Amino acid sequence: MRIRKATTLKDLEAVWRLTHDMYVAEGYAESQPDGMLRHYPHLDAVPETTVLMAEDDDGTLLGSNSYTFDGPAGLHVDDDFRDVVDAVRAECRATGRRLGASWRIATRPGCREHLFVVMQLISATLEGGRGLADTVLFTFNPKHESFYGRMLGLRTVCEPRAGRSVQSAPAILMRGEMSEMSARWEKICARRSSARLKPVAAEAAG
Repeated sequence: MRIRKATTLKDLEAVWRLTHDMYVAEGYAESQPDGMLRHYPHLDAVPETTVLMAEDDDGTLLGSNSYTFDGPAGLHVDDDFRDVVDAVRAECRATGRRLGASWRIATRPGCREHLFVVMQLISATLEGGRGLADTVLFTFNPKHESFYGRMLGLRTVCEPRAGRSVQSAPAILMRGEMSEMSARWEKICARRSSARLKPVAAEAAG
């Protein structure tokens, strides 16, 4: 498996198809005639966004994640949590911290290596975002709160709201500090490597 950045419209279309299939399977979206879900399309077109693609040896897209650094187009979390996000923005500006967000993490429905793909995407996101953001925001369905709290040390900063991009399914806002996330993630990966743990099914959606 390899992780690379989306660089063409064809790449983005593959991500939109994957997002569509995952969101429809989760009940977060209605099936679309073209089989694509353009999730926050304005963010796909700005230089502050990086879209990661996890592919197998045959080039099949297994998973994807995106991250955006705060700029003129804003962040995906503005959609449902603008008041809370603006407070975090003000805090970051006052302390000289850079703000970013990670979003649209998805794996192909039925992917047998789901957790492995998610872990590789998290690793690539942390590596790419290190040095570019200090504070990172996320939105998740509440059922994923404990997973990301445990794996990355994220803390919930706003209780569930109806997510407009997921057919009013509940969404929580979580926050992580890059230095803390990176340190925790290194320990998680080291423990898994030393113990040679086998992947265990776990869901993730943002």
